[in-house]
Amino acid sequence: MQVSACRGNSSSDDLSTNIDRPLPHSLDAERVVLGSVLLKPSALDEMVSVLCSDDFFLPAHRNVFEAMVAINRRKHPIDTITLGDSRFRSRVVASTNFRWLLGIVGLV
Repeated sequence: MQVSACRGNSSSDDLSTNIDRPLPHSLDAERVVLGSVLLKPSALDEMVSVLCSDDFFLPAHRNVFEAMVAINRRKHPIDTITLGDSRFRSRVVASTNFRWLLGIVGLV
C-alpha cells in the first residue's frame, strides 16, 4: 500500500501543473474522513484503496492521514494516543494539536 503515490506520478496525471488556481476541495470532508478513521480504524483499510495523502488539500490533514497509515502498517491501534506517540509525533504535532484531533471526531 503506497500512500504518497497511489496514482501515477506522470506529469500528464498532475492536473495542478496545468492550471493556475487551486483544485476544488472541502476541508470539512477531509476532517470527516480523518474523524471516521478515529471512530472506526478498520475503515482506513478501505479508504487507502481510493485515497492517498495527496488527495488532502490541507498539509495538516495530509500529515495526519500519513501518520494513520504508518500506525496501521505497524499494527497499532489508530487513536489520539497513538497519534501522539513519539514515533509519529513529528508528523502530527507540527501540523495540528490533539484538541483538534478530538474535535474532528465530533464532525462524523
